[in-house]
Amino acid sequence: MDLWDLFFELPKLFPKLRSARDFSKSSFWMMSSESEACRRALYVTRDLASEFDPSRKEHVAVVADLCCLFMFSLSRQIGTIFSAYLHPDSRETLSKALLMSLYGGRDAYDHRNELVKRISKDKEYAQSLSLPEWERLIKLSRQMLDAPIECLYTPLVLREVAFQALAGINAYDYLVTLATSHSQAVRFVILGIDYIVRACKLPPEFTEIIERPLHAALASKLQKMAP
Repeated sequence: MDLWDLFFELPKLFPKLRSARDFSKSSFWMMSSESEACRRALYVTRDLASEFDPSRKEHVAVVADLCCLFMFSLSRQIGTIFSAYLHPDSRETLSKALLMSLYGGRDAYDHRNELVKRISKDKEYAQSLSLPEWERLIKLSRQMLDAPIECLYTPLVLREVAFQALAGINAYDYLVTLATSHSQAVRFVILGIDYIVRACKLPPEFTEIIERPLHAALASKLQKMAP
């Protein structure tokens, strides 16, 4: 609870990060759908990209928290796609299914797409409505569809990374526990971080900083498994 209090007080030290705090504290949970929450998490992160300094532990915590929210909502989208398709049989099927899910269903997708085409004259659905780094998102989603239950643990992994960064500690005991029980979730987080940093044009140092404790946890897991 002390760390939650510290996290919510960060705008006092970094006023420009208030929108990220507000999004995490309330706006994200008030989104009308998981698809809207997923898109909005990316937009908030991208809008603040120039404000984030990877040398500050507080900024690392905020970025990891935003990644947590994105992966939470994306995991729910993956669950929806898995329920409908089990596993899409092609890249095109997955791309279309993901677009449909991210934009709230076929009617909402067609409506948005028609508006975009009228404004931009762009006839290509993927170019007009897809999220940044769309091909990377498709690859991430295909990986997550291999283990949809494990996807649900990705937010927990990222929340632990965020709070450890905020606390300024390098004790990875709980991450090791998660890596031991849910190594697939840790792997999805590593792939997700790479996607988010690229899609939101964050300083590339965030990839290494956030992934460092994850690789350490996986390495500890392997050591425990060694005979």
